[in-house]
Amino acid sequence: MAHEIVREVSRERAVQAFTETPVPDPRGTSTPESLAAVGVPFELQTSTGSGVFVLERQGAVLWVTAAAGQAADDLTDIGLSVIEETARQCGCSHVAFQTSRRGLVHKSERRSFEVAGWIMKKAVQ
Repeated sequence: MAHEIVREVSRERAVQAFTETPVPDPRGTSTPESLAAVGVPFELQTSTGSGVFVLERQGAVLWVTAAAGQAADDLTDIGLSVIEETARQCGCSHVAFQTSRRGLVHKSERRSFEVAGWIMKKAVQ
């Protein structure tokens, strides 16, 4: 990816992106509108596609509340680089996000992210 453009976008643009590419929601209670409303939406454009993500600062942590996109190339590395730089510029000491996507966990671990939480589950009979 030779060229990237990152810009803040409207909540309406984020809703459109999250409607076109639904964001996994473990509880099924989030809507594209509620996801776009919790933080500041940004769009990452590359020569092969684009993605939208919402960032929310909670103390010293910059949370990626939602992200969706489509591109011929993988947006993960460039997206995480942009988000990490944004966190540094905002004075945050950490970046965090929740995912159930195994591939995203592996890609993130290669960038020194750590799994910091677990889902608790118990079978009952």
